[in-house]
Amino acid sequence: MADLSLVEERPTFMMSSITGESYIKIGRFLKPIAKTPEEAVAVPSHHLIKEPMNKKPSKSPSMTEYKGWRCPQRKWGLWVSHMLPRHDSIWQRSGILDSIKASTCEIQRDPATILGLVESWCADTNTFVFEWGESTITLEDVLILGGFSVLGEFVNAPLNEEMGEIEKTIVKEHRGFNKMKSKKASHGAWLNHFMDIGGELEHVAFLSLWLSRYVFPTHPVDTICRNVFSIAVRLAKGTRIALGPAVLASLYRDLGLMKRNMDSDAPNSVVWAPFQLLQKWSWERFPPLRQESVPITLSFVRRTLKSKKGFHWMPYKKISVEDEELHLLAVYVRASKLVGLNCSEPYRPYRVAMQFGFDQDLPGHVSDNDSERTNEEVNIINVPYRVFQPEVSMRYLQWWKRTVSDKRATIEEIMKQLMSSKEGVVRDENVAIGLVPPGFRPTDKKRNLEEAWDRDDLTLKLKKHGAGSSKPVHI
Repeated sequence: MADLSLVEERPTFMMSSITGESYIKIGRFLKPIAKTPEEAVAVPSHHLIKEPMNKKPSKSPSMTEYKGWRCPQRKWGLWVSHMLPRHDSIWQRSGILDSIKASTCEIQRDPATILGLVESWCADTNTFVFEWGESTITLEDVLILGGFSVLGEFVNAPLNEEMGEIEKTIVKEHRGFNKMKSKKASHGAWLNHFMDIGGELEHVAFLSLWLSRYVFPTHPVDTICRNVFSIAVRLAKGTRIALGPAVLASLYRDLGLMKRNMDSDAPNSVVWAPFQLLQKWSWERFPPLRQESVPITLSFVRRTLKSKKGFHWMPYKKISVEDEELHLLAVYVRASKLVGLNCSEPYRPYRVAMQFGFDQDLPGHVSDNDSERTNEEVNIINVPYRVFQPEVSMRYLQWWKRTVSDKRATIEEIMKQLMSSKEGVVRDENVAIGLVPPGFRPTDKKRNLEEAWDRDDLTLKLKKHGAGSSKPVHI
């Protein structure tokens, strides 16, 4: 019989986060786990090389269109207040009460924070890759910060006969908007048409607007899309739907798009995922980024992201694990495929095990069969949730240091080529080293180059130190 457990326990040499010394303890690791460092699924080298070499990232914030970052409509809060007394029990049962309430709030966007995080994003692992390790926004974050349920039916599940008739009714209403002057069911026209008409039709129309504007916005902008009607009908009947995985899939997809465009100097990025979730995630995980008194600069964000001390692995309160919470934990930590409306993305929580209170070991390979297991087919050992201090295994620490060391060596070689004159003479080898080994104080010239990266004027600094124009570096 196949082993369907999600956690492995074994005595392991660990690195203490308090003393910095190794010791043996019973480690609790999320699967899959690689047997050897050579088998571990590493961060792709192309990400490690490109991450610090971006020439013009400072222009990216204004070039990104956040189509999914929607402010509440003027009458939206009023419609929510009218519908809440009539449907709060249904919304609670379907797991959308908190997310509907959250849609009435406006979240201020901080472009520098989002850009800094995108610079560190790796689409191959769906994680942020920092010098001190990996992190990511998880299903737990989506549930706690956005109120989106991670349990229930898939978003694309079929309707029964009764629900199908309701869907036909709302589709017919939707076609009626084609006769209007605008020739489309705009969000404003939809709200004005259905608000306070009463009955089941108003409820389905309300949820259709909420889904189209605040959960799954898509092209054309400000228009009700028919692909949300089946979801709205099921939610109106109190059916719990796993909106969280679908929302997270869209966020992973758009983070990958932004990173690819950033690396290739592509035209404007147009993203549709609700990036306000990422903004709230950054505030929970990196408290220094919560500043309100002064604008946050990209240089400050980069310095904050470089420090492991500024990151909170477990910002949420400790809870006792009961049956339902244990089921939630199993969903949080299970490697799976996130299925969205128009996308699907791999979910790899075992790469960021410490975010769930588990110890971190070498990340292994997930098979297609593992990703396609249902929640009922997996088991998790009954451990107190967030009671233990999570640590990293010694072999993971050595593997990660080797990964960072390889990155530094590659960047050093690239910098040497960039610093060479047309005759191939390196004027100052020390200047070419942009990363300094831990414990060593950088020289002024090295520091100048590091500051140049933070201020996005690397090319200018290279010229100042005597580097002429060089040919493209082939990696």
